[in-house]
Amino acid sequence: PSGRLKKQLQRATDLEKQLGELPKSAEETAAKLRSQLCEILSDVLISDPSLALEKECAGRLWRNCFYAPIGVWRSRVSREKRKQGANLAKLEQSFSKFLTEAVTLYDYLVLQYQSKLQPSNSQANSQDSSQESFRENLASTEAVVPGLYRLYIHMGDLQRYAQSYNKAEACYF
Repeated sequence: PSGRLKKQLQRATDLEKQLGELPKSAEETAAKLRSQLCEILSDVLISDPSLALEKECAGRLWRNCFYAPIGVWRSRVSREKRKQGANLAKLEQSFSKFLTEAVTLYDYLVLQYQSKLQPSNSQANSQDSSQESFRENLASTEAVVPGLYRLYIHMGDLQRYAQSYNKAEACYF
């Protein structure tokens, strides 16, 4: 792995630690940390699928940037429903926006991974491509498939939380 990606992963670990130590009341700080973490882990996922798979970047992205906040959103909405609060519509709208943004990111990541599975024209047309280049592409492709699988599972979960059940089902299959 490149030095840049190693630094990125160290920064991601630091951000995850900071997130874990934050009090629940520090929502604004948590959102900023999650945004940085999301950017870093997405960069690693796209830049080096093998390293991303080895360092469990897809799972880390899901747990820290999406799954944890979804739990908070859902409990807020549930609490507001129970007390029949006036903020219910606003909360549901904000939650929906969060889910839409998350799906947009996952759509992008899936497209990036799918493009890695298709040889570029320069590779396909080059008859003198070396055996070493072929092995590198194969190693990268071998990491893309399980990574893509995980991305689809997480996207299905996001669609399910957004109550887009047909889209969720399509992601799961």
